[in-house]
Amino acid sequence: MDGLMRDVEHFHMRCAAHILNLVVTDGLKEFFSAISSIRNAVRFVKSSPHWAAKFREYVQLDGISCKKLLSLDVSTCWNSTYLMLEVAEKFQVAFGKLEVEESSYKDFFGKAGPPTSSDWDTARAFATFLKLFYETTRVFSSSQHGSIHADFQQLSAIYCELQNASLNLSTIFASVAEDMLAKYDKYWGSITNINKLLYFGVIFDPRASHDETSIAAAHNSHMARAQTFEYHLKEKDSIDQQNELEGYYSKFQGMSVGNATTARDSSSMPPSCG
Repeated sequence: MDGLMRDVEHFHMRCAAHILNLVVTDGLKEFFSAISSIRNAVRFVKSSPHWAAKFREYVQLDGISCKKLLSLDVSTCWNSTYLMLEVAEKFQVAFGKLEVEESSYKDFFGKAGPPTSSDWDTARAFATFLKLFYETTRVFSSSQHGSIHADFQQLSAIYCELQNASLNLSTIFASVAEDMLAKYDKYWGSITNINKLLYFGVIFDPRASHDETSIAAAHNSHMARAQTFEYHLKEKDSIDQQNELEGYYSKFQGMSVGNATTARDSSSMPPSCG
């Protein structure tokens, strides 16, 4: 296929947003009960104009200054679950007033009951934990400008977040992070398996020197992976990488000259008569 780099050698690239979705979905399963409870609390408030108005009364009485509105998530879309939890936890006190003052609220949950303090703590911690993943998804899904230069840094940040969480046994995310890290490693664990275009995106980013392309530049605690990346770029494949980059340059330079010649020839042709 003429015009594709290196005869489609790098044409196959896994969808980063889809892989990230698989990683996060595994983590959500562990907190299904707490998330489901808060989802039902939000669903109750949004079930009728009456309860929405009553909820606003309790928000005003408690002096809650959050201007964001409650949103009900789509249970199969974790990013909408993040947005729901991120807002709902700020209204915990108002939901508590509903539980005390409105019997219909408690009846709505049946035997499961309204969200507990533990559920709210889980939601708050999980929303904080998911923030990086949500922001990364926005980078991966950008359609207004190129983002390949930022993808490797985002993957690095996620790796470090999962690694830190898995090692911090005092948090509720230790075991969850281990499972998510296993899923991460399945797709992105090997530096050599990542599409080289991600490397080139970093190399050609004028805002970063080559030293800053390593994970260590932002995450000094993960030297092993950083050194692997630098070794891959600078030593192990330095000749191959240089030849490959020069090949791309020559190819596109030839295409550019060809296009310019065609345009010049077209402009020099005499106008047709008749």
